[in-house]
Amino acid sequence: MTASPVGPPSRLSSGPGRGTANTYEAFVRTQPWVNMDETGWRQRSRRAWLWVRATRKVSVFRVASTRSKSEAQGQLGEDFQGVAITDRFVGYSWVNTAQRQVCWAHLARDFQALSQGEGLAGLVGQALVAQTSALFQAWGRYKRGRLNAWNVGRKLAPIKKRVRAFLELGAALAPGRASRQCSALLKLGAPQTSPHAGRPRRCAPERAETPSPSAVVQ
Repeated sequence: MTASPVGPPSRLSSGPGRGTANTYEAFVRTQPWVNMDETGWRQRSRRAWLWVRATRKVSVFRVASTRSKSEAQGQLGEDFQGVAITDRFVGYSWVNTAQRQVCWAHLARDFQALSQGEGLAGLVGQALVAQTSALFQAWGRYKRGRLNAWNVGRKLAPIKKRVRAFLELGAALAPGRASRQCSALLKLGAPQTSPHAGRPRRCAPERAETPSPSAVVQ
């Protein structure tokens, strides 16, 4: 995804739809899933944060002075009913685990790193890498029309169970980096895999498809 240049409030990029910034803000908060991320930014020579909320049709960018839980709540809405796809930033910890999908790009890197370990930790990591591969293979078949929603759901459900089981096994290992990492991921809830509950998506900057249009808000 490429961010549009940040300009005055309500300035919108060209695209198939137009409206006020408030219209797009309200639209994003009603979507079934929202990719959300933030990165360092400079605003009039001062440190700031550029936040993005990306959906299939609209992306909303906002420059904020903080990277915090309260800012995340304000942007997503405390009564948000969809699924938020995020990284592991603690500022998203207020989101119910059933409504939060940890970015699969990050999970894949974590699992790959675990697979390079020795002994049981490495075996757990290799098993998690295999489950990640199976997940994206099934999702790819669904995206290409080779599986319907019901069939892909049947394939993803056991993968979700196995991922959680391997994370629990990793968390039970002798104290170390691997056990701490698996325990931390378990606290975030089992990774969402349902095609109707978060989809196995990557967080906003790492997604292949680019929503349009983009609302740029300050």
